[in-house]
Amino acid sequence: YAIVKAVFDNLDTLRTAVAAAKDTSLEATAKLFGRLPIPFHPGAERYLKEKGLIK
Repeated sequence: YAIVKAVFDNLDTLRTAVAAAKDTSLEATAKLFGRLPIPFHPGAERYLKEKGLIK
């Protein structure tokens, strides 16, 4: 949970430092929920729920 929160709370800094993260967004991440062959980490799921992006 803490890692996902830190990443998305500091996304602008991450995008500046890591070119591959330029298209990263919370909304895009939420769209992947339930669509990947492996489940999201429970902490990541909790964060997305807190943000109201998944049920």
